[in-house]
Amino acid sequence: MKISVTDRGSGVMFEFARAIGANIQGRFIYIPESKGAGYITGFSWGNELRMAIRNYYLKEDVFIERTNELAQGQEDLVFLLSGIFPSLAHPGETLSPEKANIMICRHAVSSIMAMPRDTVFGSVTIAISK
Repeated sequence: MKISVTDRGSGVMFEFARAIGANIQGRFIYIPESKGAGYITGFSWGNELRMAIRNYYLKEDVFIERTNELAQGQEDLVFLLSGIFPSLAHPGETLSPEKANIMICRHAVSSIMAMPRDTVFGSVTIAISK
């Protein structure tokens, strides 16, 4: 599945949820059983500090093509800590863990996010306004 998103500073979480038919309950986005399992949640403290938590796996490959169009003067730093949660795998499931890594970048970077199927994504992303 390929999803194209224009991010104007608030992230891609809700566009991803809409594209896969996820159930949104308050701050939580629950991955439907037909697409995988787990959740995404996020917190925002104004425009100065945002955090997203991913803890899920998908049953099909997903590519998110993300184009950033930030407001004039908006410069965020993004910290991504991946592979930090225990596996969601149940006995008998063949899920691969996400490789543990840390990424620090400017939010202005447009990107393609690849999420291979049967991979457990357990990460925290923090965006801080400069």
